Order: sequence, then structure tokens, then C-alpha cells
Amino acid sequence: MMLVIACILLVLTALPVEAGNGGAPDRDSQHIGALKDQVLDSELVRISRDSQIGRPTSEAHGAQFSGGRVAVTLQVAGDTAATAAALVQRGISVANIGQQSIEAFISPEDLATLASIPGVQQARALQPPIGLTVVSQGAAIIGAPQWNQHGYTGVGVKVGVIDLGFTGFSALIGSELPVPTTHCYRGIGQPTSDMSACEQGGVHGTAVTETLMDIAPDASLYIANPQSLLDLHDAVSWMISQGVTIINHSVGWTWEGPGDGSSPYPDGALAAVDQAVAAGITWVNAAGNEGLSTWTGPWSDRDGDGVMEFSGNVERNAISVLSGNEIILQARWQDSWSNAATDLDLYLVSASGEVLRASEKPQRGLAGQTPFEFLRFTPTTTGPFYAVVRLYGGTPPAWVQVQEFNGWSLAYSVPAGSIANPAESASTGMLAVGASPWNQPHVIQPFSSRGPTRDGRIKPDVVSLDSADTVTYGPSGFPGTSQASPHIAGMAALVEQRFPTYHPDEIAAFLKAQGDRSATPDNTWGAGLVRLPDIMDGQNPTPAIVTTTPSALFLGTHPPMLTISGAGFVSGAVARVNGEDRATTLISPAALSVTLVERDIAAIATLRVTVFNPEPGGGISNGVDVKVLDAPTADTSAFMRTWQRTDEPVRQMAVVRTWMWGDDPFTGPLIEPYAESPGNQRVVQYYDKSRMEITHPDADARQLWYVTNGLLVTELITGQMQVGDASFEPHDPAAINAAGDPDGTTGPTYATFAGLLDTPPLDDGAVIVQQVDRAGTVTSDPNLAGYSVTAGFHVQQPGLDHRVASVFWEFMNSDGLIYRDGEYVVDKLFENPFYATGYPITEAYWTRVKVGGVEQNVLIPVSYTHL
Repeated sequence: MMLVIACILLVLTALPVEAGNGGAPDRDSQHIGALKDQVLDSELVRISRDSQIGRPTSEAHGAQFSGGRVAVTLQVAGDTAATAAALVQRGISVANIGQQSIEAFISPEDLATLASIPGVQQARALQPPIGLTVVSQGAAIIGAPQWNQHGYTGVGVKVGVIDLGFTGFSALIGSELPVPTTHCYRGIGQPTSDMSACEQGGVHGTAVTETLMDIAPDASLYIANPQSLLDLHDAVSWMISQGVTIINHSVGWTWEGPGDGSSPYPDGALAAVDQAVAAGITWVNAAGNEGLSTWTGPWSDRDGDGVMEFSGNVERNAISVLSGNEIILQARWQDSWSNAATDLDLYLVSASGEVLRASEKPQRGLAGQTPFEFLRFTPTTTGPFYAVVRLYGGTPPAWVQVQEFNGWSLAYSVPAGSIANPAESASTGMLAVGASPWNQPHVIQPFSSRGPTRDGRIKPDVVSLDSADTVTYGPSGFPGTSQASPHIAGMAALVEQRFPTYHPDEIAAFLKAQGDRSATPDNTWGAGLVRLPDIMDGQNPTPAIVTTTPSALFLGTHPPMLTISGAGFVSGAVARVNGEDRATTLISPAALSVTLVERDIAAIATLRVTVFNPEPGGGISNGVDVKVLDAPTADTSAFMRTWQRTDEPVRQMAVVRTWMWGDDPFTGPLIEPYAESPGNQRVVQYYDKSRMEITHPDADARQLWYVTNGLLVTELITGQMQVGDASFEPHDPAAINAAGDPDGTTGPTYATFAGLLDTPPLDDGAVIVQQVDRAGTVTSDPNLAGYSVTAGFHVQQPGLDHRVASVFWEFMNSDGLIYRDGEYVVDKLFENPFYATGYPITEAYWTRVKVGGVEQNVLIPVSYTHL
């Protein structure tokens, strides 16, 4: 062992410089650090270098070429359109333009010029997706035939398959497969409806589609084979436009974040999942086949040579590969994904210690630098070969993760945390699917990727079957989570047909509830192997929980209430906390109200919440955890101070004016999920007219914006519940009265205003005479001019263009009696006129509603946080 260590030390510190000639072997045997570049990744540096010495580059491993040009992904800071124009001006072919990235083809000799193009921050060799593979027998085991016999065959449901290639698809049309609607790619950024462009890139997608259609044979089929991340976004947009509601994606992409479901890339695979789910699509993804090809552990360097040890003193992790098979390695570690400062490098070396391929991106704390290294290499001899990680500079990280991304096992592997991208997504409308062989359904496949995610979430979500027959791969020839995933996607289509009002999170929750381990999910099986429940006429369904509100409670919370959101709730449904029944009120088939008991919130604990539906049929739902936490670190007294400023004088009848928040809060301080808050949770408190929030509890509690007012009205109007700065959960818009008495039937609901968000603003000073009814119909009533309310202050922000009604603008800027620091004073009601209401999201409208049982005209200003 000591001889091996000495050998690797020698190679990694003083490698000979390779001779510069076109016939030299394809190796990276050179001085360590020679591939570092502020803009280009190591692969592009190597291609650029090779072009300068006359070595052919079109055969370079790890990059795609077209017409002698290499495909690159450019991360852009600033205006992508302007950067794209500058690229075109220099003769560079632009294939796709995203929010913060550009995909292009560039001559190898021009790579070095990218650093001089304004806006180009990072350039890397464009990486395509990887297929996650290592009548189906699985159909019968998961209960699909019985659903099919009851008429649930996917009819009326549009399913999409996004995959690598669909070679041989046409030959199976009419026997195994239906005629699809296609969005195929001839090349990067070149979509077409021509089916022949899909019949390239291998048979993986064809076999995936066979499996899905075995479960949902009458579903309408849509297929796409994107070749890049921006192609993926284009394919998702196309499927949204076609009305697709289920997507299967048995594909993995390189890592784009720390492994907690977050990513700095708005054009990444995780963002594509969010885009689809927000549009009402249930996304089903293979969990990954990297259980045996991933290593995760703390940084260890006992001998102080700067080379990481995988186990004991072993600094090389062996990969056994036959000649001609590609090795794909990636590494990430604990550091910032916006300006990483710990500089690790990744190497593939031979048994003799020769560096065959290196990835040496710099991480020096500069903007856009990420803790990620990536390399590809196809050996011309049989291995073993070895992964090596070296610290080039900075502080050693707390943890490191290394993965072979093409299915080859590592000698030292750690299955935990091996979940693929985008299967790591935190979206509740996405299911990550692990694999179990069809003929041993209670045995997990050893390669099936596992959780937890870096932020502690359970993955996979569920497990289904692989190694079942397909015409494409033959008997038992399709192992991998790639086949498990379309089993679940097919089931999702059947569930949607049976329950057409279900949203993606409800479909996902229903399927998780059918898992054989749903009561005790873990990071190997998730909720377990999913079997569709038997259908019997008149039977109650098995309920499914999506989430609870709140998702966490404080010790002694009063009132101790939970709202459970989900699907399949029936009369007589009972919520259970740690197996004990609790008083439960049925709100709708998708919601329950639950009263906890004092002992539930008497100590710090985790409450396991389930729902039981009575016979006939029925059963117990999946379980969700609700944490009982110690008192919040946030200064929740700030809620009271915010309320007191305007509403304490109203309650004490020291002044006559409208409530801004309401008489008393509906709740005590609660915990709700929020991606950008510490621990992904923020503190909120609900009032009659608003939701107050403390998103950053460590900020100065004396500052005005320590307490913010949530976009509650926006959420009620759009149905998009905000769970992060740019993260939303889809729900139905609220069909409850926006003004007037609760039993009124003529005035608008919150949902009414969804159709008025984009109406143009009134002219400055125009008298407001427009009125809206419950259906959203806008008319003009000249009699309303008698109120002399005009269109006033003009708010123009990205996505907003509306005016504030004069009467409200005057109120928002008015002085009056307020309560501050224990005494009444006269001052501005609001330190910022938009503090309480937020910006207007529609124009102001008159409406006719009952108030106290008397019908009258009411002017409704619709703002982010208030009506």
C-alpha cells in the first residue's frame, strides 16, 4: 500500500510535460494545474490546446462536435441577448438562448477568445443527458390490469416521454406503441416534428415508452429527445402547450447544485421540473442507478499530501472498465455555489499513476465559480482506472462527493446520498423512482440510487419494477430505474383519469400512499413498492396526504390546529397523530381540519400524521411528519409591534378608520416552508386581512422590513402558494368572496381577479367607473362617477403596470393617530406607503356586494397582500 501511495504522490506533483505533436497519445499527462482557466473548463482548455499544436480535436473525448465546431454552454452575467449578438458577430453559431446561459458551437481555435466577449462568465463543454439504465411483467404486479378492466386505461390523458432516443419506435407502431405527437431534435437547438429525428440516439426512449404504454395503453403520447438543457426547457414548454399532464423523464443530468434540490441555474434540469409542475404536470423521474458508483464522505488527508483518502490511507478509488467503454466522473463538495473558494481538482489515473484525464476548474471565490469538477474519458485498454481528488487551494471542505456517472461501480462506494439530478428535486409534484426486480419485488436493486438529499429529505419517493420484458431489449433485458420510472408514470396517468381534478402534488401523494412502506418511509425504498389499490364499486379510496399547514408547530401553540391537504378524504375520515385519533372535520375531499390535544405540543417532538378512511374500502394514508419546535429564534414580538402601529388605536376606539390587519391574529406564530429562510422555514402569523412573515430571523428586528407582509392575496387569486423567492406550489384559485358578507353570491371571488391581472392601466386622472361581477365581466356605470375616485399613482415594475385609486393613495400617505413605543402619537400611518398593501396587481374596481346584509357599492383595490 505504501508503494502505491508513493507512486501516486510522484505522479500528481511532478508529471512530465507531454511532447507537443499531433501524434501524441490522448492523455492529460502534464503539470498539475495546467488546465486551470478563469473562463474555460478543463475539457475546453484541452481542446483549445490541442488545436494550437495541430492535434485533431473532433475525436476528443467528453465533447460534442458539429462541422468541426465544439458545443459549449456559456454561463452569462447580464443580458443574454446582447451576449448572443456579440457571439454571432464573431462568427460563433448560437443554438439556444436561455435566462442566464447560451448554447453555441465554436471553432476550437476561437475558444480562447470567449473571455473577451462581454457577459461570458464561464464556458464548459456541453454535456448531454445520460440514460439511467444499467406486455411488462410489472403491470400485473402493480395492479394495472384490474384498473384497466374498470376502464382506467389512460384514455383522455396526455403523457409525455422525454428521453435520449427512440430508435426503432416506428417499427412498433400499431403493435406495442401508438402513433405519437413528436417534438424531435435534429441537433442542439433544432426542433422538428419529423419522427426520424427522434429515431436516433439509441433505443432507450423506445423501451421506456413500451413500459409506460403497457400500464396506460390508451393514453395520448407525446415524445421529445432534447440534446441539451435548453432543449429540455424547450421540450417542456412544448409539452405544456400541448396540454400534457404527465411527464416521464428516465434521464439524469450532471450535478447543478449541492444536492439539496437547489440550483443557481435557472436554465437547469431542476428548473425544468418546477416549470412543468407549476403548469399542472406530474413529473416522474428515475431516481438514478448510482448506488454503487457514488462515494460521499468527509475530507480526509491523514498524510498531509493534499490528496483525499477514500478509505483509510487509500487515495485512489478503482473503476473496472473494459476497453472502449466511456468513464464519466463528477465531483462536488461543501462550498458556495455562487463563489466557491475551496479549489479541488478531479483526476482519472491509470494503474501506473499516469493522469489520463483531469478536471481543474479554478475555485478562488470569484463570481460564478462552483464547487464542481467533471471529466469524461474512453480508454483504449481494459482497466482498472482510478478516481483521485486533490486539494489545489483553500480550506478543506467538510464533505466531498464523487460519482461515476455512466453506471460503473466504484471500489469504495457509499449508496446514501446517491440520488440523481433532477430526481433530488424538492417539488411535491415530482416523484423520484427507485428500482426493484419484477421477479423479486421485495429486494431493492443494489445500484438503485438512495437518499437522503443534502438537506435531509427522503429519496427516492417510491419504488417500482425493472428488468421486465420489452420488445426493444428482450426478456428481462431492461434493468435500471429507467424502467421503474415509466411504471409509475403509467400509474399516474390512470390516477389522473380516475381523479381528473387532482393536481400533481395530489397524484404524487396518492401514489406514495399506495407504497407498502408509506407509514415508515426510508432512504432506500421511499414510501415503498407501489401497487394500485383494487377498485370495487362503492368503495372509499385510500386517502393521501400532500402537506399540512403549518408544517411545524411551536411548543404550546394555540389554538393547536392543523389543516391537512391531500386527496381522497371522505365523510368519517379521521386524522391520527402517532396512531391516535384526533377530532377531525371534513372540509372537502382535499382538506381536513384537525384539532390537536395538549400533549401533542407539550414537548419537542416529531408527530407522525396519517388519515384513516372508513370501510367499505378506505384504509390508511401515507404519513407526514410535523415537528414540534422550541420557541422560535425570530423576535415574534415584532408581529405585535407591526399590528399595534395602526390597529391598536382602532381596537381602543381612539380613532375611527378601517382595520389594516384585523382585530386579533387567527393564529400564534407558525412555521411554514420557505426555501431562502434558515433551515428552509420561516415564521408567520395570520390575521384577518394579511399574513405577516419573518423570513430572515437573524436580521435587525428594529428595521421596518424585518416583518414583511406575504403575498396572500396573490396566492389566493392565482393558486400559486409561495414557498420560496421563486418557488411555488400549484393549487386552485380561491373561490371565496373577496369582499362583503361570506354568504354573498354576486360579488367577485379571489379567483375572479385571475383574469384581470394583465388589463392595461387607466389613464392618469381618469374617473373610475368600471365595475366587475362574479364572473369577471367588466362594465362601466357612469353613476359611479359621483364618488369622484380617480386613477392615481402609477406603479410600473417588472410584470406590473397598474394605478392606485386616488382615495387609497391618499390613505396610504396620510398622517393619523398611531401607537408606537407604548404611546399614541400622530405620524405617518405607514413608514412606506406600500408597506402594508404591496403594489397593485390589478386596477381598482367597483362591485356590488352585501355588507352587513345590505347591498351596496364597494371599491376593491387589489394589491399583493391586501384587498
